[in-house]
Amino acid sequence: LCTDKKKLTTKTVVNLYGELFLNHYPDQKKPRDYTPLIKLRVDRYNDSISKIYLIIAYTSLPTLKEKLQAIPYCEDVYNNPDDTLRCDRERAFCAYVRGSLAYYQNDISDAIAWMRKAIILDERYADPLIDLCRIYYARRNYPMAYRYILKALDANRLHIWVENSEAFETPVVPRLVAACAANLGRWEEAIKFADAALENFPDDEETLKIKEAILKNMPANNQ
Repeated sequence: LCTDKKKLTTKTVVNLYGELFLNHYPDQKKPRDYTPLIKLRVDRYNDSISKIYLIIAYTSLPTLKEKLQAIPYCEDVYNNPDDTLRCDRERAFCAYVRGSLAYYQNDISDAIAWMRKAIILDERYADPLIDLCRIYYARRNYPMAYRYILKALDANRLHIWVENSEAFETPVVPRLVAACAANLGRWEEAIKFADAALENFPDDEETLKIKEAILKNMPANNQ
């Protein structure tokens, strides 16, 4: 690998181990799209772990059309994993991304099916659990929504795959628990989780609205 700055270009260099390198000279400030380089690696090695990197690259692109390029790779890794994968969580990730892309295409049934595949592989994978809660809540299937958000909470308590879930850095999860519990008449639990969300995010407007609705609709003997 050339290390002389004067000779470096923006071309891809493939070393003996097949690792891809992109040289940032002469303009290090200009953003680079690594997707073509990762695609080059996939074309050369056709291995599952490289396809996962390509899935991440495609889904990081700005438009839905660009993100949808990840679909065949998600399905391929899920259906035909090879020994470059370290565990079932990586297959679960592919199923989850495939479900998310189906959701963006308004194919809700397919989204549910793929997200369920993800949690069959890894039952404590928080992101598909949270999104399944959201989907069922939007359909007013509150028992199913409640079931999935409690599983996500359990995953959070056990610190399993939570580091990749931005939802736990926001009031989203306790807010969802509060909303589901309220719609099931579990008033004390609803208040508890609404207050938990507001403890860390006191100005969150959505949670404030949910708490207001809970207090308005809660039977007098529960207040």
